[in-house]
Amino acid sequence: MDNLHIFVTNDIVNEFSKRVVDFGRRTKGPWSFFASGGSLAPKLYQNLATNITFKHQAARIGFYLGDERVVDPDDEASNMFNLRKSLLEPLKSMGVIPQEFPPFTKNEFGRLSQRLHGNPATDYKIFEGTAEDYGLMIQVAPKPWLIHLGVGQDGHTASLFPNSPALFENDPNKLYLANYDPSRTNPYCRLTLSLEAISQAELVIITANGKGKSKIIEGLLDGHSPLPVAQIRAAKVNLIIDYEAASLVDKS
Repeated sequence: MDNLHIFVTNDIVNEFSKRVVDFGRRTKGPWSFFASGGSLAPKLYQNLATNITFKHQAARIGFYLGDERVVDPDDEASNMFNLRKSLLEPLKSMGVIPQEFPPFTKNEFGRLSQRLHGNPATDYKIFEGTAEDYGLMIQVAPKPWLIHLGVGQDGHTASLFPNSPALFENDPNKLYLANYDPSRTNPYCRLTLSLEAISQAELVIITANGKGKSKIIEGLLDGHSPLPVAQIRAAKVNLIIDYEAASLVDKS
């Protein structure tokens, strides 16, 4: 992975906030933040919301979803729900009105979900139009872009799962894609940034913690992994991991 900077720390939440705030300091005008899902992200965003410097930056930021589960936006499984709860609502409570851009509304979800048949392998195609519309919105999202990505134990990042259709999309104009997990390990139809969209970011921050991610991190850093997270390219990539996630990495 080119342009990779690695940070191994016992304090991922503060390291993440530091990197985001530093990015904002170097940016004079509007910029765009693409949020992640997963169990670690809300902790990172809660901490970010308490950073006074970020509070002052937030009015210049457009908040987008790097990926989303196709569920009711008021459901706790929704990445938008968790972004609002952990970051956007705390900012509002401090007098900041964030510019938020969800991939779909509650009404849009209700309308499209009536067509679902319970088979993600075909159902995900129902949301291709929604993904295309969000991709057009992303095309005009203010740059620079900061994209935050997590890492699954199967090596997926955003909602780019191993052997999933979105990994094989070769149209550079499609920045947001409908997708699903062929292994059925990860539920719900998904919407996700494409690899092409991620490559347009000025900074990608990948975060991972715990021994369960150590094999994935080892493969990511040895340069030979076929997994989705190893395919990430951008102008600059920061990998922020704890010591357990880094435990199999060759220190030599």
